[in-house]
This record gives sequence, C-alpha cells and structure tokens, in this order.
Amino acid sequence: MNRREFIALTIQGAFAAEAFPAALSRLKSTRTPLPQPKFYWGVGIENCWIAQTYPLLDGQRRLLDVFLQMGHYDRWKEDLDLAAATGVNCIRYSVPWYKAEPQPGVYDWSWIDKPVEYLVNKLKIIPIMDLIHYGTPSWMQSGVLDPRFPEAIGKYAGAMAAHFKGLVNHYSPANEPGLTCLFCGLVGRWPPYRKSVEDWGRIGVQVAKSMVLEMQAIRAAISDAVIISVDPWFSHNFLPKDASEKLRNAAAAFPSSLAYGKVQAGHPFAAFLIQQGLHPAELAWFHKQTAQPDILGFNSYPDIHPFNKDGDFTRRGKVPLEQVAKEAADFVKKKIREAQAYFSLPIYLTETSAGLTTPAKVAYINALYEMTKELRGKGVPFVGINWWPLFDTIQWDYRERFRKPAKDFIYPGGWNNGLCVIEAQPDGQFKRVWTPAADAYKAIIKRDVRL
Repeated sequence: MNRREFIALTIQGAFAAEAFPAALSRLKSTRTPLPQPKFYWGVGIENCWIAQTYPLLDGQRRLLDVFLQMGHYDRWKEDLDLAAATGVNCIRYSVPWYKAEPQPGVYDWSWIDKPVEYLVNKLKIIPIMDLIHYGTPSWMQSGVLDPRFPEAIGKYAGAMAAHFKGLVNHYSPANEPGLTCLFCGLVGRWPPYRKSVEDWGRIGVQVAKSMVLEMQAIRAAISDAVIISVDPWFSHNFLPKDASEKLRNAAAAFPSSLAYGKVQAGHPFAAFLIQQGLHPAELAWFHKQTAQPDILGFNSYPDIHPFNKDGDFTRRGKVPLEQVAKEAADFVKKKIREAQAYFSLPIYLTETSAGLTTPAKVAYINALYEMTKELRGKGVPFVGINWWPLFDTIQWDYRERFRKPAKDFIYPGGWNNGLCVIEAQPDGQFKRVWTPAADAYKAIIKRDVRL
C-alpha cells in the first residue's frame, strides 16, 4: 500500500484508523510514522511578507514581514504556547523564504529550527510548513516573474523537506497562488506590479510550474510527505460573457487548475491563455509535469464575500446572530463543496474567520462546528479547519502607507478576525489577549469526538 492509498483509506473509512489495521501494521513494521490526525483542528499565525524595497522599482514601499512587525521572531515560544492553549493539533507555519535563502542556493535554518522542534517535541503540534506566503527573496527583484523563480523554489522546497526529515512531513507549496496572480499581475500591488490579463496569465504559469516542482522535490526528499494546498477561488470579470462553466472554473482555480492537471491540451482555458499571448510551448510543459496535493486546502472568509458591505456577516444586528452565523457558514459550505467537486480531493478549510466582535466570532465558530458535522455526515471528505489568524495582526497596507506606525494597521475585518486580540503597549509591544472566542474554538475541538 502506498502513501496515497493509505490517505484515501483513512478518509473513506470515516477517518478511523481502526478500519484498516492490516495497513497500519505494515506501516508500523517499517518505521514510526509522523502523526496524521483523523481531523485537522488548526490555527495560523499570519505571515505575509514582501521583501523587495528597491527605490527605483518599489518606490517608498517598506518591508512587509508580519512576523517581524508583530515581534514573533522574539516571542515565538509565547505565541506557540498560545496556539497550544486552544487545543489544536496542527498549525500552519513558515519561515519567510527571503530569510531562509538570503543568497541563491545558500540556506539558513537557524531561526526556524527551534520553533519547529518546540512545536513537534514539546507541544505535539503538527507544523504545516508554508513554503511561500506571497513573497520571494529580495534578490529576485521582479518577484514571481523572475525566470529563476520556479526552479529556485523547487530546490528550496527539497532542501527544507530534507532538512526537517523525520520531524516535519506536512507542507503547503504556495499560499493562495491565485491571489499572487491577482496582486502581482492584474492590480499591480506587489512585485513586479503588472496590470494586465496577459501578465496575470504569465505569472500564473510561472507559479503553477513552481508548485509542480515543489511537490516533486518534497516527495523526492521524504516518502511520507502530506502535501496540503492553500487555494482561494476567484471569479473574473475579464472572461468572455459567454464563457463556459469549464472555462470559468479553470480560471477561478488558476494557477492550481493548471498545476493539478485540470487544464490539458484542447481545454478552453488553455486556448484563452494562448489568446492572451502565452506560447503553446509554455503550456505544453504541463501535459506531462502536473502534480496534485494530497489534500486540497481551501480558504474562505464570509466577511470578505458576500457580506463585505456590512463589514462582517452580522447584517448589523437586524437578524438573530445564530441565524446569520449559519448563513455565513452555509456560504462557506457551498464553496467547499464546489472546490471539492472540481478537484476530487479531500478538502481542508485551511483559512477561515469572521466577526468584528467576540460574540460574532463565537457564533461563527459554533456554526462551523455544525457545518462540519453536516459535511462529514453526508460523506464529503472534509478533513480539517484552521481559524486564521490566531491573533489580530497588521494589515498588508502597512507596506504602502509607509509614514504610519505598525500599531495603526492592527484593525479587524476581512481575514483579520483573531481568536485573540492585540493591545498596543506604551513600550511599542503588542500584547496578545485571550478572548471568549478562543474558549469557543477550544470547546468545539474538545467536542470533536462526537463528530
């Protein structure tokens, strides 16, 4: 039995290892496996980072590294203990690539070693290592459009997997690759600051290739790899008005649709990319080189859509909180089922949160639990939830609005609805404050045995 069959049996057998003792026996006879829970209950510590600060190319934009701005490099033990206090069994975690590979081919694991060892050996929490959380090393001045990018991150992925072999086997190739295409290629917010559908497509091909090379490198380095994607789902108004569902789905899931083998020769989305200026040879590489994650990670925030006009899902108190929380969770559930059906993979809600107030967060947390019971009860291979973020953090506009201090960018909303909130201190430190929302999340994790 290979690793993929093992994972499939785990999911199909109602996530119960007891369903296949013979498989477990064969596995244990060869090694002591790293843990893989029946259900992933997790959190994430926000770590968006964009390292390029070249005046001629980046203007006055400053370094965005949320670990740095929030003091996590110095307070990592405190923050990881906070995560453990919620009762989670996993955490999405990373080291910014620009710090881990300061020069091409030169790797530095000196900071990340201690947190990873602490997570695994002390806290017994599975780190799901994010290889890229949007940015690239600063020596790639044009970011993901740098011609070295796909091969460089493939080598980086293999180096990290080999370095942490026996300690870490869960990896995410790219955090929200679709948003990378949007921000880097369509709206010009991040390097290389492009603003065209052609650049959106070209960057997507680069990113898709990088994802394939990462997955190949990780699996070559460690035989027991569990690769979890972290994908968004976008609708695009630049598609033809008469675009087919097949074309719209491929574009919504791009570049993952290309990386995971959904866009082959003759697909209407391939034709669309060629119309935007991509050469057929650039797409032909994927005819034989696609790869899939083991688990489809999917991000969904009801506060961003469809309830963004009200600031959050509560509809300004016009409807009972439990009812609107269920509506918010139903929206997420619908998107989960769409993504799972499209990719035919086990699915993990790798990021979600909602609510500008603690009562709203608590209501949404409880609605997520009921959603989970419903999905699993109907046989949907739904395998995990991450609340994102563990604590409120600075928003990304810190990079562009360079005259304001970090404390001015810690405001909730959208994706930034922490289980813990931040209180800025007179000395410039950011105090993490536990809230009843963290208690509520801890409570549903304890109830997991009844799912």
